[in-house]
Amino acid sequence: MNELCLPYLFDGVNLIEKDPDPSLWVPIKYGKHIRSLRVLVDPFVSTCPEEFDDYQQSLVQLLRVSPNLSSIALYYRESSARITNFRPEIASQLERGVIKSLGAYCVLIIQDIPSWSWPGIVTYPVVDLLTPLMRNPGLTKLITHLDRAMNTMGEEIYDFIRIHFTALESLTIRGGLRWNLGRL
Repeated sequence: MNELCLPYLFDGVNLIEKDPDPSLWVPIKYGKHIRSLRVLVDPFVSTCPEEFDDYQQSLVQLLRVSPNLSSIALYYRESSARITNFRPEIASQLERGVIKSLGAYCVLIIQDIPSWSWPGIVTYPVVDLLTPLMRNPGLTKLITHLDRAMNTMGEEIYDFIRIHFTALESLTIRGGLRWNLGRL
């Protein structure tokens, strides 16, 4: 019975509902079955950096043991959150041509919490996610779904998406165009 159910039990893993705890080993153990991963990048808002580093290392390990991952969604609370610890693993998955759907979501945008300071904020998770793609634009031809919910999106990011993501079947940009719409 386990042989039949396990592939479907861990098909989609959601690590954004609450702050993760050490039970991250469960998806790591069954990583070969994961096809869709939703993860909170910065779960520990005001705790020690060691706990945050341990969490990010667990995410690296989870990405390594998930060879069938076709969709990854990164959620973040703070625009200063960084994904540099596991960006190389995401880039590796992209190079293997497995990931077809990418998403980066600012939780404040999704929850529709307005902020007067949004136009001046650099959204590091989005920049961190696009950096390996900018270095190797050939990888963008493999991505069919791109979803962004961010505070602002400058011309350079918009132009990069417009020019290099030629295989897109779906592009969603929430919140990022409101400040630059007249200039794009």
